[in-house]
Amino acid sequence: KFERGSFSLGADTGWDTGFTEIVPRGFTKYYGGLGRINYQVLENLGIYAGAEYRQNQYPTNEQDSIYGYNPADDRTYTGKCGLNYRFYRWFSVDLSYTYRQRFSDSPEDEFTDNRFMLRLNAAKPFRW
Repeated sequence: KFERGSFSLGADTGWDTGFTEIVPRGFTKYYGGLGRINYQVLENLGIYAGAEYRQNQYPTNEQDSIYGYNPADDRTYTGKCGLNYRFYRWFSVDLSYTYRQRFSDSPEDEFTDNRFMLRLNAAKPFRW
């Protein structure tokens, strides 16, 4: 943390399920890393930015090799930035932009995604 904001770095690894994909791939081993920064410009106005990296390694077995199916590993890069404004006491609005690009050994699994989001939040603080 610093005077008006915070910075964080992280890494993760684990297993993800691919059962909701069009072609179910089962469990996928992944590795990733991220960095984020938040900064409070004014009392009610904040900005943030972040970047993430994820690498998927899809499983193969003997049957896959026999039938010629070799799932391509992929790498996904994500960048996000935005600003949020708190007004009144329990309300805030958030405007963000996300850019995501996946590179893969298989060209049909590659994509680029640009996303803008405007979100209105309402939250009442709860005290024990």
